[in-house]
Amino acid sequence: MSTLQKVLLVLLSVVSVIALMAGGYLIFRPSSSNSLVEVETPSHDSMALKIYVAQEGMYEISAQDIKDAGYDGDVANNSNIELINDGILQPFWLDGNGQDLRIRFYGKPSDSQYSNENVYWLVSGAESPEFLSVDANKESSAEEEEQKLEFFQEPTVLPPDSFFARLQLEENRIYKPQVDRDDPWFWSSMTAPDQQSYDIQLPHLVGGNSRLHLGFWATTESRDTPDHHLIVRVNGQVVVDETWDGLGSYTIESDIEPGILQNGTNTIEIIAPGDTGVAADIVLLDEMEIDYPREYVAESDRLDFVSNGGMHSVGGLSEHISVFDITLPIIVEIQNQSDNGTVKFEGQVDHRYWISGEKGYLKPVKVEPAILNPDLRSPGGGVDYIAIGPPDLLQPLQPLLDLREEQGLKVLSVPLDAVYDQFGAGLPEPQAVREFLKYTQENWYPSPRYLLLVGDASYDPKGFISPDEANRLPVFLINTVYGGQTASDVGYAQLADEEWAPDSDTDADYHLAVGRIPARKVSEVAILVEKILNYERIITEGKQPGPWEQNILAIADGQDIAFRADAQAFLDLFSGNYQTDLLSPSAGEVGVNQQIIDKIKEGNLLVAYFGHGSLNMWGKDRLFSVDDVDKLSTGDRSPIVINMTCLTGLFTHPNTESLAEAMLWKPDGGAVAVLAPTSLTLPYDQSFLVQSFIQTMLEDPSLPLGELLRRARAQVPSDTRGRRDVTQTFLLFGDPALRLPSPDN
Repeated sequence: MSTLQKVLLVLLSVVSVIALMAGGYLIFRPSSSNSLVEVETPSHDSMALKIYVAQEGMYEISAQDIKDAGYDGDVANNSNIELINDGILQPFWLDGNGQDLRIRFYGKPSDSQYSNENVYWLVSGAESPEFLSVDANKESSAEEEEQKLEFFQEPTVLPPDSFFARLQLEENRIYKPQVDRDDPWFWSSMTAPDQQSYDIQLPHLVGGNSRLHLGFWATTESRDTPDHHLIVRVNGQVVVDETWDGLGSYTIESDIEPGILQNGTNTIEIIAPGDTGVAADIVLLDEMEIDYPREYVAESDRLDFVSNGGMHSVGGLSEHISVFDITLPIIVEIQNQSDNGTVKFEGQVDHRYWISGEKGYLKPVKVEPAILNPDLRSPGGGVDYIAIGPPDLLQPLQPLLDLREEQGLKVLSVPLDAVYDQFGAGLPEPQAVREFLKYTQENWYPSPRYLLLVGDASYDPKGFISPDEANRLPVFLINTVYGGQTASDVGYAQLADEEWAPDSDTDADYHLAVGRIPARKVSEVAILVEKILNYERIITEGKQPGPWEQNILAIADGQDIAFRADAQAFLDLFSGNYQTDLLSPSAGEVGVNQQIIDKIKEGNLLVAYFGHGSLNMWGKDRLFSVDDVDKLSTGDRSPIVINMTCLTGLFTHPNTESLAEAMLWKPDGGAVAVLAPTSLTLPYDQSFLVQSFIQTMLEDPSLPLGELLRRARAQVPSDTRGRRDVTQTFLLFGDPALRLPSPDN
């Protein structure tokens, strides 16, 4: 046991005695060794509950919350109860008995890119879930908190009986994927001349100096100086008049003299006068912070603050007041007695305290039982084909899974939440799915060859502007050279490295053929499954392919002669067993969309487009768009559509349907599968992928669609960032085990 652990044990023992004398008691069970303490699958009388928290503070759950989540046992008398987060045992307090029992603990929101909610696990029983391993060597670090505390140490004299409170304001309304930072979300955009006003509440303010902090991101620059000019007024008084040059992050900080701020509502105005003489002055507001002197008076029956030391007297509280020292890494209760809604205690310098009355504890977002069935570490043998998704979307997939089994594949359908719980500690991250897939590669025989992801995703997984149904199954959000942040499912196939690096210049090893059905609704899955079954009826019934299944159609954008050359080079790859056709309208030609519709309706095995593209259309002059898909009725002759363009596979837009999705959801038409990009890439870089794909198909037409793409990716040179972006962002929308009819059948 380390010296630090011994000290923690002594401190926590003392705290436990104090808490017990005060009417409650603390439970904390650190490991007694430096090895991993692994918990096993719970028995029928044990507990494995997930507590979701979305903000920082002291939380409380009741006996009824625990019962509603499915556990009927006596928590107070359960000697094996533990609270775990991120592999670390957490302290918690039990208060009351029976139906009046309450569990209290300190929780923090997730720092995940994919969720605001953190998950704390409440487990008990002689055995606990195997996937919740507690690492005795892992300790919460106070470094981040200390850095945060330093900001509060203001070089000014505080008014008596006050502390510096921080009001942090940030809204995420605008998505800018091309900004060079990890967080591409911003509050508002200002194009000079412009003026924006924000009303903020400062409760219990007292006189004294305050400080304003504004974070911006500049998106324009010019040869002139300065590029940007902002004026900031607080309650009508100018506190900032500042200019600067260049792109990127910029911070404005200013002292606010006493008398400008007022208790209650305050108005902050940000003015971009547009007087610099540049062609464009555009900045994005990211965040706003105000540090101000505040009274020791609770709001909503709670208060938290950083102490400057000395005796504190906090009022405005209800009965049963508790004081917690929440300075990381140790959370302790130092007092839970009070007098008429006021509590007094001695504070330590730079320690952070949470004071709560009976009604001041935060409530979790939800409390749910862990999903331990199916046990994903005991599959009962290996599988060839895995489908993962929410249960409601997996249900209409069953006819397709039955077909794959009839074709000799071992098939497994896995509910997504079971993967989150058993491989991601409950967090809804793509990394959890990847860890599960790595486990199958290392422990199952046979290990999976095909992965079908069932569910939509968005570039807004935290739900700032997107509806819930836009985030059914997450996607990796990666950075690309031309388009910034975008979506990739390729990380699910790359399982060799501990850390997946999409921008690595090493040759990738793709273990799985991956496809996605980016559905939000059950009906969308059902539509595509029906099209796939009809498409493969030729193979399952042993029929010879018809003429349409030997047709290859290429469409070239007339905006650039190079697109026609690319399309012709594509067609030249095919042998005499196929019938090739090139549609190459001139730039600005009228009625091209109808020409494309007519050509596709004739029936084709492959339809490939070469040219400019965007989210919902081919061509700058709208050669073919989502509006045209409704007219694309082909019966059972739906083609596989290849998009050698940009962005038509950006299925992650939370409110706009991509062209790839529209073609999948068209009943009796559209496409049976789509290969499309989520990014901006260059035609020359794209050519390596499409040539490798077709050459692989011609060498072995019996290979399923996803396997063709898997092998093609592995053949693309990784010597430039642009080509690596192509391999990472050209995704298969459809079933990776789709079997193609061959002209040699």
